[in-house]
Amino acid sequence: MNILLTSTLSFLLLLSFLDKSESMANYYVSITGIQIKSIFHYPEFWYHAVSSFSQAQSTPGNIRTMAQEIKGIQHTVTVWDSRESMLKFYRSGAHLGALKVSKRVGSYGKVCGYETDTIPSMAEARRIWEEKGRVVLGQPKEGDLVGHHGSSSKQEETVVVS
Repeated sequence: MNILLTSTLSFLLLLSFLDKSESMANYYVSITGIQIKSIFHYPEFWYHAVSSFSQAQSTPGNIRTMAQEIKGIQHTVTVWDSRESMLKFYRSGAHLGALKVSKRVGSYGKVCGYETDTIPSMAEARRIWEEKGRVVLGQPKEGDLVGHHGSSSKQEETVVVS
């Protein structure tokens, strides 16, 4: 009887650990990309980008922050413990300042946010951004999704075909 009880308790403890590790493995990933209008706009862009990057790294809930230029697009990928943590960052501090100057310094921008169990590499993030990112700045290109910035509804998105 003791062996059965011990085995059952061990099994339940294992299940409880698996449940916790599963829920802890969920991430919210935000991928952004902006094309800077001209070389003359880079100083203002970098001023805000560096401050925003630093803010993201120190914001509670941030798990990883990456940035890279790919094909003339300045990308950031941030990984969060929840969408709520990302939104607190998004709506405050240096990042809010960066949002306010984006139309002045950028000519094209897309965003993509999603929940996942894995942290993407920069290459994976770029692919996801190209396929699923929504245009929030500038003119959409062929194949782009357009819609409300905060939209998660497929009904609010339209694929641009040239």
